[in-house]
Amino acid sequence: MRDYKFRGRRVDNNEWVYGNVLQTGYGTYIIPYQEYAGRLPQIKVHPETVGQYTGLRDSKRTKEYPNGQEIYGGDIFPPGTRTRGEVQIVCYDLELAKYKSVPLSLYNSNAGDGGWTGYSLNPYSEVIGNVWEHPHLLEEAKSQ
Repeated sequence: MRDYKFRGRRVDNNEWVYGNVLQTGYGTYIIPYQEYAGRLPQIKVHPETVGQYTGLRDSKRTKEYPNGQEIYGGDIFPPGTRTRGEVQIVCYDLELAKYKSVPLSLYNSNAGDGGWTGYSLNPYSEVIGNVWEHPHLLEEAKSQ
């Protein structure tokens, strides 16, 4: 069974929080995956930073990520041979109802969703960051 997880950056301190997403008329919130006595906390996050877990992990094996790092929407993969040396961004394709990796030039030209282009996610790559935490990776890639 697939895990439905989300992450987002907190409004109050910009730290990442993981859990279920809740959108209301007052804002976007993450309800963390922790057991609490009483009312569940709702942590307000920047809505543009919310990304869903793809169900895949990358190939990175470290002490921190012994099974690989979870891959979320908005994550960045390094340049690859199939992308003509461009970084790739993880996007959700509504038409195909699946996640894919999109080269930066296609991501920029299609309002962030990559249109019909892109590649199946490759869990053999390593996540090198995400579009909100490492925007310099996108700027460097644009200038090449």
